Amino acid sequence: MSEIMEVLLRFKKQLVKEVDHHGRTPLYYGAINGDRKTVQRLLKIDTSIAYVLDREGHSPIHVAAIKGHTSVIKEIIQHCPDAGELTDLFGQNALHSAVIAGQANVVKYILGTKELEGLLNQPDIDGNTPMHLAAIERKTWILRYT
Repeated sequence: MSEIMEVLLRFKKQLVKEVDHHGRTPLYYGAINGDRKTVQRLLKIDTSIAYVLDREGHSPIHVAAIKGHTSVIKEIIQHCPDAGELTDLFGQNALHSAVIAGQANVVKYILGTKELEGLLNQPDIDGNTPMHLAAIERKTWILRYT
């Protein structure tokens, strides 16, 4: 984590809840960049930020899944075990996002994590589970992990 951010947080902890014009928090940016230490530090201050969706309906766990940042997902789940249940505007969870993005390491991690086991059979608003999307997207290699 940057020294500047650490100083800011020391004097004004409520900055962790601030959103930009995209509706994104500092945690969102830590997650999208794969910065596990920043994610850990921010979640120690306030776990509620793990549940904030940006204007596109993505949470920090969604963007970590899209970018393949398994260590960030682990950190979020450690602090907020139910964060995996978050869905975007299309009813898609982090496993849907990882499947669409082709992030094999994230798919494997999610399927092997007890707190996230329910994501496999969760349908989106069109009724598609992550495995349906794997077939639709022709990413049948994902089926090996189920």
